[in-house]
Amino acid sequence: MDQRRYCSDECRDVQAAEQRRATREALRMECLRAYSGPVPFCSCCGTSVPMFLALDHINGGGGRQRKELGGGGYWTWLRANGFPPGFRVLCHNCNHGRELNGGICPHDELVRDVLTTVPA
Repeated sequence: MDQRRYCSDECRDVQAAEQRRATREALRMECLRAYSGPVPFCSCCGTSVPMFLALDHINGGGGRQRKELGGGGYWTWLRANGFPPGFRVLCHNCNHGRELNGGICPHDELVRDVLTTVPA
């Protein structure tokens, strides 16, 4: 097989970077679908904009796992381990809100507050 020729090293590098980005995004979507279904969505607020979605470690430990994996290879690790339980799809807002709020999403608090203040 002939090796592809590029007009310059810069052109080759741009092409390689784009291929890596596309491969990484396809793997990310595969993982989101594995935990959420054909159209991934946040299990808390329901948003389905792929750019906003992330995986949450249900019982915490995301920082520890990132350190163990060396910061990279998270999506690859999930696929290689058969998409293990203990993860869910959340949007970045819900995920970060839970982290800042002791494991409770601010959406959950708002719903609870509304339900407890509504007259019976």
